[in-house]
Amino acid sequence: AATLPDLSASRLVRQLATQSNYVTLKRGLTPAEKRAVLNLGNPGLKLTATPRRVYPSGAAAAHLVGFASSDMNGLAGLERRIDGLLDAARDGELSENIFVPDENGQIAPRAALEALAHAGLTRVFCEGGGQLAASLMQAGLVDQLIVFSAGAIIGSEGLPGVGGLQLAALTDAPRWKLSDVAQIGADVMSTWERR
Repeated sequence: AATLPDLSASRLVRQLATQSNYVTLKRGLTPAEKRAVLNLGNPGLKLTATPRRVYPSGAAAAHLVGFASSDMNGLAGLERRIDGLLDAARDGELSENIFVPDENGQIAPRAALEALAHAGLTRVFCEGGGQLAASLMQAGLVDQLIVFSAGAIIGSEGLPGVGGLQLAALTDAPRWKLSDVAQIGADVMSTWERR
């Protein structure tokens, strides 16, 4: 309780006295709280990174966007509606799986996008992490980049927006033309077009 002073000792005893193999003691630890827990050196305590929804403009559109529970379930607004659509997609009601492997069993980006175009999807928003972004860029399949910047430096603790591009020299880096810059709340959105 001394490490996390906002948790009462009696509550901790009740939580830890259950027969459960896993108990969540607190969510949303600050960096200082994370360091304090790690410094305890107790192998029975584990920090788990969990996904979190972030609203760049804060409560600006809360009446429309809605909100989600700590378990990432949409409780109101678009958050709730999108959860319903995702459930239907997982049940196969709204989706069709298209898998186009390359010779290594990985997704072949160009062939996958051609299959999507054949299915009538000619504008595709791809969001899947830095490696997906890198593979699409290496295949020459990215027409536009939309990059958000915030007034925060994460350092190596963050994940790269674009994975490795196997560049031999800086001159091999893909070049983009800035087409728009907009302030979105405290963040900056820049739009780049392929040269």
